[in-house]
Amino acid sequence: MVPPIMIMSITNRCNLKYKGCFASTLGNSGRSTCNKRTMDSADWYRVIDQGRGLGVFTFLVAGGEPFMLPDLVDICGRNGDRVFVIFTNGTALDGDLFDNLRKTANTAVVLSVERGEELTDEKRGEGVFEKAVRSLEALNKVGVPGGISVTITRRNFRFWSDETNLDFFIYRGAKLAFFT
Repeated sequence: MVPPIMIMSITNRCNLKYKGCFASTLGNSGRSTCNKRTMDSADWYRVIDQGRGLGVFTFLVAGGEPFMLPDLVDICGRNGDRVFVIFTNGTALDGDLFDNLRKTANTAVVLSVERGEELTDEKRGEGVFEKAVRSLEALNKVGVPGGISVTITRRNFRFWSDETNLDFFIYRGAKLAFFT
């Protein structure tokens, strides 16, 4: 039996460069470009079609930074009989992407955070936490389900044990949360 969920690492590229990022390790982060052959939109349409044929209903979309694939929202929208959950750092989202996401009824966007501003920015770069929170609020405003993804560590478990910190994200529009 095939699980109904498939995880797709849709690109190795990322718009950020930080310690612990596998895209950075591969040399595919920041402003650098990858010269290696990577899967394009046509390849991902085929993967999704194969998954559909096997009974996959939900696709968890990871990266690098998934929004580095230019046609990502179109891919999701054209597969309206499936559910897509995109895991992002939130910094690549802008007005056009919010408008395009609003037109999809099958897509949720989950923003990666570490804890509050201090630890998120320490790991991912100055201003990343604020941009992620603004992206979460903008997703909520246009009606796109949004949420957060957190890797629990000894540096942040107490933060997430305090319900007021989770309430901060709920108040800003988080409808779902992934804690690993």
